[in-house]
Amino acid sequence: NYLYDWVAAMQSTLAYVGSSTTFDGRQQGLCPTNWHLPTGSSSGEFGTLYTAYNSQGSAFLDVAKGNFTLPGYAHPMVGALTYLGKFGFYWSSSTHNSNSASHLTVSSNGSINPDGYDYTHYGLPVRCLQD
Repeated sequence: NYLYDWVAAMQSTLAYVGSSTTFDGRQQGLCPTNWHLPTGSSSGEFGTLYTAYNSQGSAFLDVAKGNFTLPGYAHPMVGALTYLGKFGFYWSSSTHNSNSASHLTVSSNGSINPDGYDYTHYGLPVRCLQD
């Protein structure tokens, strides 16, 4: 997994710390053609994943564990990976406020949180969805 701050993940000059810009619809960001960054929160595409997890339970968890390597994140103040192997945080295309963006959190205990958010200058991986 590569880690990106949110501005790099979005590949938009409009995505910067302090920006009040919201991004509606699909955002390709750094994803390949015909793929996009998922929308965040329980009302977006991360919410769809969370619903699937709740309805399919352990069968879904087995797939999730196989597809998510729990890379933690790069904290700019610490200068190293944090929570490696314990949590995976994945950027969405959705802003949370002017200093943070939404992300999906997957933990090693099997919980999934579609409503996470963090500062846009943290280094998190992305998971692209096919259009």
